[in-house]
Amino acid sequence: AGWFAISTVNIGRQRVVRDAFYTNQGTSHFETLDLAAGWRRPGSASFVAIEVRNAFDRRFPFQDDSFRTSEARPDLVRFLPVRMLWVRAGLEF
Repeated sequence: AGWFAISTVNIGRQRVVRDAFYTNQGTSHFETLDLAAGWRRPGSASFVAIEVRNAFDRRFPFQDDSFRTSEARPDLVRFLPVRMLWVRAGLEF
């Protein structure tokens, strides 16, 4: 209950090998920092939080394969090559 803060360091190492005529192949190594801060209501599961993914706006080549699933949700994507900010809230009645 009360205020909270979370920080996460994501380390990515990727090697993409394709046929010779594709241009999006090669290797990439990168790190990103995700930050979150918020408040949880005492005695309840209700909360509000502000989250920043890739806080330093680190640009990197990354071949995401989330298109292979039927759900395309940004909260499931681990690596984002741009900064992303959003507010989340969960309410319990």
